[in-house]
Amino acid sequence: MVQKTSTRFPGVRSRAHSTRKHGIRPDTCFFIRHRVDGKIIEESCGWESEGMTAAKAYQILSDFKENTKTGSGPRTFKELKKLNAQMQQHAELERIAEEQQRQREAVTFGELFDAYTTAGAIRKKPTVIAAEQGRYKKWLAPLFKNM
Repeated sequence: MVQKTSTRFPGVRSRAHSTRKHGIRPDTCFFIRHRVDGKIIEESCGWESEGMTAAKAYQILSDFKENTKTGSGPRTFKELKKLNAQMQQHAELERIAEEQQRQREAVTFGELFDAYTTAGAIRKKPTVIAAEQGRYKKWLAPLFKNM
């Protein structure tokens, strides 16, 4: 069994993998240990081959400890993952709402002209309505119907 060793940063430990390599050296996984709600939690931050360093792990640990003190923000990776999922879901709902609003506001010239002729049919003479519809079909519809 490979043991975790302490680093020069308090609360950060590392473990060298027995077969996984980063260059010619064994790949190292970094862990943080901290207390949340009276329990000591040890979480994996990531591998050295993926860009994690002991200093980055310590920064993450510092952020989690600060969030624990202030009572706002994620205190563990599990809470961070849950928060990211909620934010992603919220962004998706906003995108869907914006798309629906855009579809409601997107009225084509053809739809607008149909509403115009329907509303004007009450006050206009049938000859005027026929003339407007003829102009629309011959000149406007080919160019502007779907705009």
